[in-house]
Amino acid sequence: GGSSSITVLNQRGDSSTTSTYIGESSSSYRQLLVADTEVIVYFETNTPGHGWLRLPLLSSVDVGAKYIIRNLLKDYGCYVGPHETDSDNGETIRLAWSWSHVSSNNVFVSKNYRILECIVLQTISGSKRWVAFKHDTSYSTTN
Repeated sequence: GGSSSITVLNQRGDSSTTSTYIGESSSSYRQLLVADTEVIVYFETNTPGHGWLRLPLLSSVDVGAKYIIRNLLKDYGCYVGPHETDSDNGETIRLAWSWSHVSSNNVFVSKNYRILECIVLQTISGSKRWVAFKHDTSYSTTN
């Protein structure tokens, strides 16, 4: 048994402390490690700015690997993109409802869709692809 551990990213002031850094821009992002399969992006105060994360290198993860990102930033979101090497090679994240037509270099995890699941699938030709599922979390908390 056992469960995976959760990576909590909760600071943006020190990019050298990568264990807790949430990223700040497309050029100052937090590179997720293969072991970072469950991530919470959290900031205690409502400091302006979105989080910026990059998924692990596709060649380093197995088909079926799943990464869950939870955005707990109060009024901000979190951008999630493929590893820089994969992105430079044209890799994008396909959004699940439209496998062949809708993809993005940076999927936005917003205040209304706070949970993003990214799963590695294999194509017919044998290459790996990131596929993302956004979970609607905009329901009323008073019910």
